[in-house]
Parts: sequence; structure tokens; C-alpha cells
Amino acid sequence: MNRCIACYRCVRYYKDYADGTDFGVYGAHDNVYFGRPESGTLESEFSGNLVEVCPTGVFTDKTHSERYNRKWDMQFAPSICQQCSIGCNTSPGERYGELRRIENRYNGSVNHYFLCDRGRFGYGYVNQKRSSASTAAAARR
Repeated sequence: MNRCIACYRCVRYYKDYADGTDFGVYGAHDNVYFGRPESGTLESEFSGNLVEVCPTGVFTDKTHSERYNRKWDMQFAPSICQQCSIGCNTSPGERYGELRRIENRYNGSVNHYFLCDRGRFGYGYVNQKRSSASTAAAARR
């Protein structure tokens, strides 16, 4: 079952803000398809924002679905992205001492409502460093 309500927010965002050309609407009347003309991944570096733009949750974050938890079970804190020198505002979410998700945080002069894919999905090294440091500390005991 598809939850899409055909609001076209995803297409408008992807073409107007992300400057992407490989995502669109295909079909007519009641038979409408939102996606790529051929299979593969989206090429825009801002395609991860489709998860937050969609009002019904059709687009999902696969990295978050591996260790899924509810948004209200996580603790968020204001932060700044570490991936580049722009300094986009983010809200990293953690649960049980493990970083689970990074969401965008509005700042009108820097990143507005959007965050690049590197800032949104590039947090895997944080949990790896933390687990290797705790393993090394346990080995010293």
C-alpha cells in the first residue's frame, strides 16, 4: 500500500531547492508515479531531505531503520555539523549513549531548513570510535 497523497512537495523540493533532475512525476490522472525514470540512487547531495519534506512518510531513512526507535525516545541537542566548513545547524539524536539520527535545525543565515547528505548520514564514525574506546578501556582492566 502506498501512502502517497500526490501533494508534489517532494518533486518541487527536489527540482527547486536541490537542483536535481533525476526525480520527477510520471503518468497521468490516477496513475501517477513519483521517482526516477530508471532504477538507482538519487544523484543530488540534498536528496536526504526528502525524508523530512514528505508529510506522509513515504520516503524513509534506511540508515535509521536498521536500529529503529521512536523519535520521542531519543534525546536531541543543538549542534553544528562537523562535515564541512559551512557550519550548518543540526540536532543530533541519541539513545542509550549511541548516536542514532541527525536532523536539520533551522538557521536563516546558514542552512535554512535543509541539510546535505554528508551532514545527515555521515555520523557512523562516531559510534565506531565510542565502541572501540570502550573495548580498549575494558581490555586494560
